[in-house]
Amino acid sequence: MRKALFLLIFLILPFFIFAQENNLTEYYKLSLEEVMNLEIYSANKKKETLLETPAVVNVITSDDIKLLNFNTLEQVLEYSTGIASLNGEGNIFTTSTIRGNTLINYNTNTLLLYDGIPLYNAYHGSFDFQAIPLSSIDRVEIIKGSNSVLYGSNAVNGVINIISKKTKVGKANQIEGRIKYGTYNTLYSNTSLIANKDDWEFSIFSDLLTTDGETLPYKDEKGNILELEKAYKGACIATKVAYKDLHLNFKYYTRSLPGVRTREFKPVYTSPGDSVGIIHPELSDESSYLVNLEYDKDFSEKLVLNVRSNIVDWRLRKELFDGYWDYTSFGIYNDLSLNVKSTEKIYNKIGVSFNHYIGRRFKSQDNSYDIGKNNIWTDDVAVFINGEYIILKSLKGFYGARFYYAKYGKTTFNDFSPRFALTYSLNKKLFFKAVYGKSYRIPTYFEKEVASASVVGNPNLYPEKSTSYDFIISGSYKGVQFDIDMFYSEIINRILRVPSPDDITMFTNLNIGKIALYGGEFNSKFKMKEKVYGFLGYSYTEGVDLETSKKLEYVFNNMVNFGVNMQFNAWLSGNISAKYMDDWGQAPNYTLLNLGLSLKPNARLPLFIEAKIDNVLNTKIYLPEIARKSELVPTIPKTFSRIFYIGLSFNF
Repeated sequence: MRKALFLLIFLILPFFIFAQENNLTEYYKLSLEEVMNLEIYSANKKKETLLETPAVVNVITSDDIKLLNFNTLEQVLEYSTGIASLNGEGNIFTTSTIRGNTLINYNTNTLLLYDGIPLYNAYHGSFDFQAIPLSSIDRVEIIKGSNSVLYGSNAVNGVINIISKKTKVGKANQIEGRIKYGTYNTLYSNTSLIANKDDWEFSIFSDLLTTDGETLPYKDEKGNILELEKAYKGACIATKVAYKDLHLNFKYYTRSLPGVRTREFKPVYTSPGDSVGIIHPELSDESSYLVNLEYDKDFSEKLVLNVRSNIVDWRLRKELFDGYWDYTSFGIYNDLSLNVKSTEKIYNKIGVSFNHYIGRRFKSQDNSYDIGKNNIWTDDVAVFINGEYIILKSLKGFYGARFYYAKYGKTTFNDFSPRFALTYSLNKKLFFKAVYGKSYRIPTYFEKEVASASVVGNPNLYPEKSTSYDFIISGSYKGVQFDIDMFYSEIINRILRVPSPDDITMFTNLNIGKIALYGGEFNSKFKMKEKVYGFLGYSYTEGVDLETSKKLEYVFNNMVNFGVNMQFNAWLSGNISAKYMDDWGQAPNYTLLNLGLSLKPNARLPLFIEAKIDNVLNTKIYLPEIARKSELVPTIPKTFSRIFYIGLSFNF
């Protein structure tokens, strides 16, 4: 490690010697009032301040990420109020759930966007955060509650919109970079370059992550204690070229890692007579790309046109002991919208969308597709309106609706999703908000077409539907910005795996059940004397099956998240982040604590030396893995280890 760090400094340091001045972000420059007036976009698909937006919104800025020395987007979101990760497909990918709403097949009813572009996977409907470069993030906007009016399918629990960096006012070019090395040969590296000239703008962002060596013990269905050695290699890149009102985006990521099964071991043991329990890891190679073409035209202050078309392609090959499985998802997503400000009091966004997509899985053992074998695509079209009306100077009303129609083979379905909200400003620093909305989730291909020895899909599934209510108090007081949210939501037509009505020896997916999620959240940011900056959040959630009155197993009750950066002097700062999670399904509760230091060795050089310890308490962390629940195999561990990092970052 010492040699690697020396080589790293030797290679990079010459680039800093020629830097003319320190242009690093002045983390403590913004006042709390300016933070409160931070413009966001995602909640209403137009620019508005954080206080006035009619929604529950958590915003994480690039400065927040730097101050707390996070390494990945997944880490960033782990410390956001009411969000937590869960394992998917034998720890092949990790996705996140909002307010503990975790359904079968890893679909968490949350939509992930990149600059408003849906990163939707038609195969399983979920996502992995490794697909987005941390270096590209200007801010993360998390909008909770039903949001299908603006964003369509999957925006049931909420929307996570990643807003990429753009040229800052007064700066023609920006270059940032970061490289860290740590325990288990872990290497994090990310770089960003943004440049503009005349009417052109160009940006490129890249991340690299590799790690190997950490060993995780777990138990199989036979009771054997097995071990998995983590070995991850991943890279992603995002680039944008813009000329005046025309934008072309391209994003690509690739990664490989070993996964393990927790059930159905017979075909994966190294030999039929193996009684020791040595299992053959399943290597997974995954890649995905997105191409986006977008045109924005401001005809006037009252009329703005946006046209967008996206192609999303995803592939995963899982190497098994006796062959391989190929997973694919492909989709073309298009939308057109108009912003119309008819009077000073009325604003409307109207639009139409059309999507065409498919998900498939090929099994080499059978030389056939068990999902997507008939090559049936899903088409959906929708029209929507979203608007606001200024009732009084202190009172605004918001309204919206989306009507969609979808066709999959001979199956057709449609729905109407409305949304209404009111915001009342008692004064400039205190707002009251009430929000009502409906949303839907179109069934995934894994749910519609899966065909295995024990499970058969259901092509006649209908969308899940949700209704949510939120009452929010937002404000600021003496250096503290806060949001208090009380929420209640219901999901009907829930898709569950149950014994097949046609064959009790088989399982199938059916639209049955009705659940409710309710609770409260407190989310805050604080700033004290330009020396201390941080956040504190608390989330409490209850989940109940409304038909049986039983509590939902995979809803965590209590979650606390905390982070603070302390500026000791002009050249040294420290950071602390912590998280507490209640029992979650069969995963036990845990407390995470991380510590870091940032050193600026020279006032003129745009260079920081960073050191960090993740998981200071050496906590054993397990995450729920719902599709493989077993009394013998409750969950696969995420980590058992304390991890040390040291690295460099620069900005000029």
